[in-house]
Amino acid sequence: MTILRRLALVAALSLLSATAHAQTEETKAPAAAQQVLSTNPFGDLLEWFNVDYERTIEPAITWGVAASELKSAYASASVLIRWYPSQTPLQGFYLGAHAGFYHFQSDNRRTDTVPGAGLDLGRAWRVGPRQRTSISLGFGLTRLVVGAGSTAPSVWPIPRLINVGVAF
Repeated sequence: MTILRRLALVAALSLLSATAHAQTEETKAPAAAQQVLSTNPFGDLLEWFNVDYERTIEPAITWGVAASELKSAYASASVLIRWYPSQTPLQGFYLGAHAGFYHFQSDNRRTDTVPGAGLDLGRAWRVGPRQRTSISLGFGLTRLVVGAGSTAPSVWPIPRLINVGVAF
């Protein structure tokens, strides 16, 4: 075999192995996301802003923080923990618990900030070719610790109408 043929053979084998390696890299399953940052894109229509951050800590458990504001009459900041019974954190059905502080302002500008804790139930999906888009729905209730004459209700709903975010 001449040197030119050997070089051509080596070049062809190198190209084939690079192509095979590239296909292997492309077809690998996306790395499992460990956290999600999300918000409700429709919240502006209701003058409601919310943001959630959630991170995997165990195969079926996540923790996170959430904050929201509705007009100037309500604001909250809370910590949360969620259990995903399917052992697929950040996607699937979840049961969660949360605790935090809730701020209310009445029509006559009287304000009240109270602690509270509650439960929520929801469903999360990761979609797209790399499963980097997160969509979630859910609902929960929070029991608030209110005193006599408080402007805060004793129970407050926690809707998760639709949150869209990025999984990373």
